[in-house]
Amino acid sequence: MKKDDAGVLSDQEHHTRTAHYLNAPLTEHSDTTSEEAADMTVVQEPVNRITLSPHEAGAALGTNRSTRKPEETALMLGIGRNYVYELIRTGQLRSIRVGRKILIPLTAIDDFLNGTGSTK
Repeated sequence: MKKDDAGVLSDQEHHTRTAHYLNAPLTEHSDTTSEEAADMTVVQEPVNRITLSPHEAGAALGTNRSTRKPEETALMLGIGRNYVYELIRTGQLRSIRVGRKILIPLTAIDDFLNGTGSTK
């Protein structure tokens, strides 16, 4: 183990130890035997995002409200919450401000999806 004067591992040593740790065999306190572990393969399934219409999403959320929070809008559109705020800030997605709360009307989401969203 190579450490500098401050007792810190070099980048290369850190990466080597991390790679070794990630590829290390199962420890004896595991419920899986080494023979079972050799037969196991890890398969990473691709993430499928489903985009719902605003009204389908409302039904899925169990609400009949005519507005959505930015977080709900992000889930409906299959995008990140910060990107929803960016769309609102740039005027591409209409919103209503009620005090400190931001709400997005379902009609604004429909307009955005149809390409007829507002612009500043």
